Amino acid sequence: MIRLAENLRQDLLFGLRMMAREPGFTAMAVFALVIGIGFVTGQFIFLNGFLLRPLPFDQAGRLLAIMPAGESESVHRQKKNLFDLESFIAFRDRQSSFEDIIGGSLGTINVSDGVTARRYDGSIVTPNMDKILRVSPVQGRGFEPADGRPGAEPVMIISHAAWLRDFSGDAGIVGREVLINSRPGRIIGVMPPGFHFPEREDAWMVSPDLLVPGNSMADRMIMAIGRLRDDVTLDQAQGDADAVIRSITDLFPEALKGVDRVELKSIQSSVIGSGMEKILWVMMIAVVFILLIACANVANLLLARSAARGRELAIRSALGATRKRMIMQMLSESMVLCALGATGGVILSIWLMEWMSGLLRDIRMPYWIDLSLDGRILAFVCLVTVASALISGFVPALKASSLDVNTMLKDGGRTMSGLHIGVFTKGLIVVQVSLSFALLVLAGLMLQAVTLQTRARLPIEPAEVLGARLGLFAGEYPKDEDVNRFATELADRLSRVPGVAGASVTSRMEFSANAEWWFRTTAMRDEEADFVSHAEIILPGYFEAVGAKLRAGQDFSAEDTAESEAVVIVNEPLARRHWPEGPVLGRLVGIRRESGGEHVWATVVGVAPDLRLEGLENARVDGAGVYLPITQKSIRFMTVVLRGSEDVEVRTLVPILRRTVQ
Repeated sequence: MIRLAENLRQDLLFGLRMMAREPGFTAMAVFALVIGIGFVTGQFIFLNGFLLRPLPFDQAGRLLAIMPAGESESVHRQKKNLFDLESFIAFRDRQSSFEDIIGGSLGTINVSDGVTARRYDGSIVTPNMDKILRVSPVQGRGFEPADGRPGAEPVMIISHAAWLRDFSGDAGIVGREVLINSRPGRIIGVMPPGFHFPEREDAWMVSPDLLVPGNSMADRMIMAIGRLRDDVTLDQAQGDADAVIRSITDLFPEALKGVDRVELKSIQSSVIGSGMEKILWVMMIAVVFILLIACANVANLLLARSAARGRELAIRSALGATRKRMIMQMLSESMVLCALGATGGVILSIWLMEWMSGLLRDIRMPYWIDLSLDGRILAFVCLVTVASALISGFVPALKASSLDVNTMLKDGGRTMSGLHIGVFTKGLIVVQVSLSFALLVLAGLMLQAVTLQTRARLPIEPAEVLGARLGLFAGEYPKDEDVNRFATELADRLSRVPGVAGASVTSRMEFSANAEWWFRTTAMRDEEADFVSHAEIILPGYFEAVGAKLRAGQDFSAEDTAESEAVVIVNEPLARRHWPEGPVLGRLVGIRRESGGEHVWATVVGVAPDLRLEGLENARVDGAGVYLPITQKSIRFMTVVLRGSEDVEVRTLVPILRRTVQ
């Protein structure tokens, strides 16, 4: 062992001297490896930060997202892979593989102390959140079963960041009485620093009526997260979950329509989504190909270099060096090259991560995404370095050690198995071309995926539109008329502000998918089933506020009220699908919000451009949808949209918007 270590030390030192003697060769080989190792390390940092790094929970690997899946989904499951309230309760009570299951629903949590109102991205959860996650507040207490009983006082826990930012780290925060979504309640705890579960939430509350079917919370979609029992494997849990979901589909035919299995995923995978997860892995494969191409280049350089060193290697062999010893020496030189390449590659990957972090700084990423170096990444770099040394150096070392000593010494080392080297070199070129072709195919698939994501260019400039989300709760706005009056007056006041080119209100949040309802038109045959499409509820002036123009007809008006004739604006994809020959204005659209309910027939008064009602992230080809007036279908959670005048930066309108809402 001591001799082996000494030989390795000598080989590494000799390799360094050889690199110094041939700076041109060294620079070319190291540069190729820096590119290959740098890109593969950078992508692994992404993969590790998004998917592989464990969440900061006890036995985080036992925490799984539980998601209904199947060939289709009901309109009630507007978000994929979520339960409705009753099917969640049925699944939770029948399963046996999880210690317990958290039920949660992301949404707005408004908090007011009578002076200042704050809106948080939050989560309404079942009282067992602390027990399942095994994370306790650093101040106050966690949730208890009594907090979820009907009639109990609403309670909430806030994040450490919200405590410092909004309450100035007040030590007396625990027990403070506040209005929570317009209901009297209190803050009972502060979570540890960095906790924003499941994505980037700052507040958590237990609603006393969350798990009571038939109440005001019953239309919420429930995400389920469970902790596996210690004696249950993932395969066993999968079998149990699939059996349970199949046993309850008949009990909830609408909510679980098309569902025949359950997907059990890590929390990271469930939040990132299958599309982004696939992209990350495809990119990982692509950069591995780049590394293999770099290794092939280095192998060719080493092979050419070993040919030039033929006489030196022959003399070493004649003096008694064994083939094994010569292979070890050549591999040691390859290892020196790869170590230099890995050092430069890590520096390159760190620079790439800093650059990417700068680009992502304005994007609200899940709290657990961390693109910093850790032990797993360093171990990966070491593995890649060794693998690169073996891939690029083994065959050249094998070729160099198999030379005919007599021939080399007789002819002065002018040639060295030229035929075999030529065949091998041609083989490396074939490998490089093949890998390059595969890389181009992957790049094409990635480009196609990105193109599908953004296939329809929006007829507006989203960067010129300011959006602000707010919610109005029944405690302060008990009637739909109160909500509509607030929205109308807010838009009217904002429209009169100097520098504002347009202001309105919509149900849509950013450019995510709108709600799905059932529709039919007079162009459909009687035997045809209703189609499911997206609906956006808007205030008159919405299209002007976002910088869009109606293709035909007119906008909604103040005369469109709950007592007047129902009206609707359809978008271009729906108009093309149902009335390709025209006319569209004056046609009737039947609207049905609930399964089995009656249609409300509305007259088409306008045709809107395609603003991607299905969401920018949705790859559906047909983005058919409709717009409904807020005065005929009230909403309590709304987005205020503002567009500034040509000489006004839209972000400068934020203080004006806050004051006007207040």
